[in-house]
Amino acid sequence: MFEIRDFHKNVFVDGNIIFDTDKEVSYLDLVCCSNQRREQFEEVISADKSLENNGKTIKYVNNEQICRDDTIYHTAGGVSSYGNEIVLENPYRCIYSYNYNVYGMWEILNRNKFIDDVSKEESIEFNPYRNFSLSKNIHRMIYLSVLSNYELFMMELLIACYSRFPEIKEMYNRREKNQGLREEKVIEKLRSYQYNNFEEVENLFSTLIGVKIPDYTDLKTAYKKRNDIAHRYHFSIDGGVVEITRAQLEDHVRNTNNFVYEIFNRVIEKIYQSQ
Repeated sequence: MFEIRDFHKNVFVDGNIIFDTDKEVSYLDLVCCSNQRREQFEEVISADKSLENNGKTIKYVNNEQICRDDTIYHTAGGVSSYGNEIVLENPYRCIYSYNYNVYGMWEILNRNKFIDDVSKEESIEFNPYRNFSLSKNIHRMIYLSVLSNYELFMMELLIACYSRFPEIKEMYNRREKNQGLREEKVIEKLRSYQYNNFEEVENLFSTLIGVKIPDYTDLKTAYKKRNDIAHRYHFSIDGGVVEITRAQLEDHVRNTNNFVYEIFNRVIEKIYQSQ
């Protein structure tokens, strides 16, 4: 399995969540009517508010206790809202989304590990285009997806930090070429950056957040192979065949994860140190 490192906490709410004010809330995710028992959680929030509904007493917590960026709240009951709360942008969602995608790639790889074993197929239909090395195609597709996932993470992390933290927004807008840009234009610009240009990425993170990105030697090397696959399917620029073994794919995921997790740690430490 591709190794994934969690950055979130799981908290159990012994009751319901009702967002009944316009107070800002923040969370990673909400899981209502959880099938996990409260004993399985290290932290439990007891519902301290109540309301009467059709003769029943409903115990709940409101906006004031759903306020942690790094937390998934699991409830014994339901989740409802009056629709007045503001849900804050959250950088922890970026790493959660990244891990979700990595796990999805592993599922594809694991479910197709016997795809080249004809003996395990119930029937074989002749087709002149039939490929008996489908695992090689899958390895190449996942290799590309790993780097696409990296680029999505970097983009979402910068956008989340810009949208959430006023000091980062001010620092970005202070740059001469960005002065006068509306927020939606800045976000559009952040979406258009080439996140495989590591020198530019290094400048972005250093200037806007004040963090140095980790060593990106392995990622730069991976992009050379990625370019061969993306532009020539499986041929290198000099005409050779690009093959990705499972071991190479696992190394690729591990190297990319190490980079992503390290930069996330550095960003989190920086942006929350004064909160």
